[in-house]
Amino acid sequence: MLKTLAAVLPNPTVKVLLRLCALLFAGALYCTMVFILPIPARVTDFFQDINLITALCVAAALALVLGRRGWGWGLVQAFFVVLLFTLPLISRWQTGFYHANLFGGILPWSDAADYYTDAQQLLLGHHFTETSTKRPLFAGFLSVLLFITRQNLQVSVLILTLLVGLACYLLAREVRASHGALAAAFCTVVIFLFFRRYAGQTMTESLGLCLGALGLGAIWRGARLRLPSLWLAGLFILSMALMARAGAFFILPALILWAGLYFRGGKRFNLPLALGSILAVGAAFALNIALASLIGLPGDSSFSNYALTFYGLVAGNKGYDQFLVDYPGVSQSEAWGLALQKIRQAPAAALNGVLLSYKDYFSTYSRGAYTFTYFRGAEPRYFKILMWGLSAAGLLFAFFRRNRMRDALFLCGFAGVLASVALVPPVDADDMRAYAATIPFTAFLAANGLALPFFRKEAPEVLPSNLGAAAALRNPLVGFGFGLVAVCVLGPLVILAAGAPKGLSQPLNCPEGRVDVELAVRPGSYFIVVPDSFVAQSFLPYIRESDFRRTVLESQQYWPELSAALLQVSSTRLVVSGVNRAAYYHGQAPGANIILVAAMPPPRDGLLKACAVPASNQWLNARGLHTVDGPQPALPEPKGLYYNNRALSVQAGWFYGLVAAAALAVALAGWVRTDGIEILKALKKWRS
Repeated sequence: MLKTLAAVLPNPTVKVLLRLCALLFAGALYCTMVFILPIPARVTDFFQDINLITALCVAAALALVLGRRGWGWGLVQAFFVVLLFTLPLISRWQTGFYHANLFGGILPWSDAADYYTDAQQLLLGHHFTETSTKRPLFAGFLSVLLFITRQNLQVSVLILTLLVGLACYLLAREVRASHGALAAAFCTVVIFLFFRRYAGQTMTESLGLCLGALGLGAIWRGARLRLPSLWLAGLFILSMALMARAGAFFILPALILWAGLYFRGGKRFNLPLALGSILAVGAAFALNIALASLIGLPGDSSFSNYALTFYGLVAGNKGYDQFLVDYPGVSQSEAWGLALQKIRQAPAAALNGVLLSYKDYFSTYSRGAYTFTYFRGAEPRYFKILMWGLSAAGLLFAFFRRNRMRDALFLCGFAGVLASVALVPPVDADDMRAYAATIPFTAFLAANGLALPFFRKEAPEVLPSNLGAAAALRNPLVGFGFGLVAVCVLGPLVILAAGAPKGLSQPLNCPEGRVDVELAVRPGSYFIVVPDSFVAQSFLPYIRESDFRRTVLESQQYWPELSAALLQVSSTRLVVSGVNRAAYYHGQAPGANIILVAAMPPPRDGLLKACAVPASNQWLNARGLHTVDGPQPALPEPKGLYYNNRALSVQAGWFYGLVAAAALAVALAGWVRTDGIEILKALKKWRS
């Protein structure tokens, strides 16, 4: 059939049609594996809480796939990487996952709820509250996603996961070009180990990680091909990553110093490039500050919550909450002055705090640089030791090859991250989440140690002279990064300018002791606890009662009061959260997040209006928990093949496995024909 088509149509047309068909097939298969017939929960759970053997097998399989070249294999590679990052998300939708910032597998809690509420608030024409004003990029981007998806939170977090997976794939391509497929696969898996915790959460770490991977990829490509324009673009994107999720800022001046030496030509130092780099970093800061001032809370500023971290550091590395212990009821705006006062009174304690911060960073226990590399049923310390060993090997590679200034980038980058530890203590980093924007660099450094000369595949350092700066900037890394930054900055401004939606309904006359509540209940923004007999398998929005209780009991240590309240939720109850639109009727800004547990089916018009009862527990009441009691509602029959077709789900799982096995078999055959033979020849030569 393809030969007939080729005879009728010109070759370029055939190629375009085939590629379009391949893209459509990949998209359809991905949607099927995520929504229509999801991968069985028994499989996705392996990747939600992965064990060491599975992680190593994934790295080996990914190395085989990444080792192949060509457009078709590129599509397969992107599919594999994106699917890997999506698997923990699917698992959460299949179990009603409960964690520190998520419950029911979909609804945000704590900081994540603040960002989600602020994103909804922007859609209603109101500015951000204090939390999102400090980090406006992510909440603004989330508001754009919610606007595009008609406030479907499930699809919004899926798009966010897709973007992270694609960014990591583009970074893997650049790592493969210089270090080989094994190092690229290892780098990707390490980044995945960090990301799996944040899959499905409305947290800044996802955007910071995405932009950080794109920025590092552009920086490395610019260094490898000696393209200052591409390097500058990467530096700007990395700077925006640090705006999205503040962290190791000192990596920026370290990289600027390296660039001035690397691109110096016949001079001692490339001062114009260094000044341009400073302007690129300054532009990122300016955009972030401008966005915060335009859509944020008047009088607040970006990163203003860092004062608490700094106080905890100079108090002896005791954590950001030490300020609340020492000065209960005192405004956080006074933390800077009190921290400086503490330095003057006890400089030894401040120095000890910095030293303890470094001790934590190099630890192989709970606060180290690789604390996110934990595994099911395994002693996590051993893998952390391995990661530090690979990082040390990567630094040694770079040191002994420091005359090749490209390799010196690892030394300068690590020095920048290390300098940042003095002011970004791991005790407040929480599994290194504060370092999200530079996690790709940390993973690349370890991959540099893994890329033994035996496996290392060097690409030419100098780009052909006929490719100019403009052509270099047409790289997917730059287009993706700049496009994402543009959406994060311009999108929220357009949404805010559009103003509040029209046609708000009238307030309810609620009796005393009840609160007028109106919440947007869109598809993908709620879950329903149902009896086990209602569906055979859990998947949003229907979560079986046994699955819901199990996940809450497994993680009830995070929020004991919330856990106790969730365990009391009976079946056939709808649970939704978001901004209370009814506050408009009373002349108030919505502001606070509302969590509603209602004995009613999802409303057809997408708006739930009710007189709700606030929680009797003061702590839960302050966090917006409300209930609406009533008779057991009649729930609509679940639509979809997955819910009550366990056998079909298993068969689909086998089919997906066979497709993956076939792709790996073809990749393995290609590896044996090329790299495998070269390795055997090298081994024979080494033995002789």
